[in-house]
Amino acid sequence: MLGASGLIATVAVVMGLPQEVVAHGWATIRTESGDRIESRNSVAWKTGQAGYPNPHGMSQTGSAERPMYCGGVGQHGSQPVHDQVSAPEALTRAKEAGFATTLRKGSKFTLENWITANHGGAAALYYACPADGVSTPGGYRALDWKLLTPLTTSYPESKRNGVAFSEKMPGWYGWAGGICNWQYDGGVIEQCDDCQLAYGGPETVAMWEAQKPPSGAPHAQDPMIVNIEYQLPADFECEHAVFSWMWQTPHLCLPKEVHEKGAELDFWRACQRESFPFAVCATEWEGEIFCNCIDAEVADQTGAAPVPSGTTAPNPMPASSTSSPSPAPPSEATTTTPPNLSSVSHACVPIGACDEAWCNPERHAQWCNVEGSRGSCPTLFCQEQQQQLASSTTKTPPESQPPQWPVPTPAPTEEAPAPAAPAPAHSSACGSCSACLWSNGVCYDDVDENYCMAWNTNRWCGAVASFRQQAREASGRRSFLGTAFVQKTVTTVRASLASEEL
Repeated sequence: MLGASGLIATVAVVMGLPQEVVAHGWATIRTESGDRIESRNSVAWKTGQAGYPNPHGMSQTGSAERPMYCGGVGQHGSQPVHDQVSAPEALTRAKEAGFATTLRKGSKFTLENWITANHGGAAALYYACPADGVSTPGGYRALDWKLLTPLTTSYPESKRNGVAFSEKMPGWYGWAGGICNWQYDGGVIEQCDDCQLAYGGPETVAMWEAQKPPSGAPHAQDPMIVNIEYQLPADFECEHAVFSWMWQTPHLCLPKEVHEKGAELDFWRACQRESFPFAVCATEWEGEIFCNCIDAEVADQTGAAPVPSGTTAPNPMPASSTSSPSPAPPSEATTTTPPNLSSVSHACVPIGACDEAWCNPERHAQWCNVEGSRGSCPTLFCQEQQQQLASSTTKTPPESQPPQWPVPTPAPTEEAPAPAAPAPAHSSACGSCSACLWSNGVCYDDVDENYCMAWNTNRWCGAVASFRQQAREASGRRSFLGTAFVQKTVTTVRASLASEEL
């Protein structure tokens, strides 16, 4: 049996890396509307807070008790900084930095695992609604944490690329990596942009590097993102909720609970091994464990799905109310029905606009429509849109025509401008900046429009933002499933590997 020290040495030799470790990953939340909610670590990293050369969550190894829920700076963080701040304060920091912070009550979202050194392993997501005054490691440990259960059918088996689930531990998920053969790709992970484990493809590289221009976070293997979908409980609502991501790596020893419940062959079945004859952790917390906290407002938004920028949400009205619909174009048929529940429908539409440089728009719309008709609207690529809420007029497209999804347009003059609307090259908001005005007020002149607008809180102050770039930003720079969504070209700058394992 290979012991812990032998496993570490073998990994270091095989990978050609120093044995000193910094950290291995962090997590963010991607909402149903495509916004990204940062972790406390990544907020500190992206805003240039001292001591944060990277966004990784702190690891605790050989701990006698459960590791801290929110972690600190890198491996063996200098102090538990994020367990010493209250949830309202952490949420305020994220808001003031220009990051998204809102989750719709009961909505689906995607947990993005940004893995910098892939040993594989098992991970989970907890959530709680702390009181305003909770701001110590002990206070966070005492909360009523609940375990969210991941959705297991978001991707077909052929697109999981090493991700797996186990009925023996339904609140957890696992993925392949160093646990397979002591190499970060496990010998089984394939280059793929539209897989559940996105790895090494040009768009995955671009997404990774766009996290913080010009090169993003350092990484030991090719850029890698594990996407796990969840749905919030319908009755959970919290002004400042905290989500805690925990990743247990098998780097030093096999996680005790995974072994005792016999879940190894489930979580790491992509390794195609008959057993994992490695040392098992003596306690639940002996191994190498990484944690992050993510803060969000979980609010009831009257059941309406997020409205794409440039459109106006219909005003909900009592069932007994009537309204005067806007005149329909002569070429469109209209039917009049009482404004009751029978007139409310949900369509599965693309999550953002795109053009032929990134995907086939018509087939994208068709694919979302087909998936929606099967009862599943994949949130990474599509979104549910509530149509004609409390309205007496419904537009009926020809049966042969796929439903059109909303294309971002400039907001009406009487409303505040939508975030994705194009801005003139030298608006008053740009000041003297003639390139990328970052959300923190810093002007980056060595970043192109593609990089800049990967963040919907940034402003491009060069040439007038193109419609194509709005489409890329709205779609979250993701590729789409199927042959309809073949990326044609993309230019990326590869980040150089740091001089230490990450």
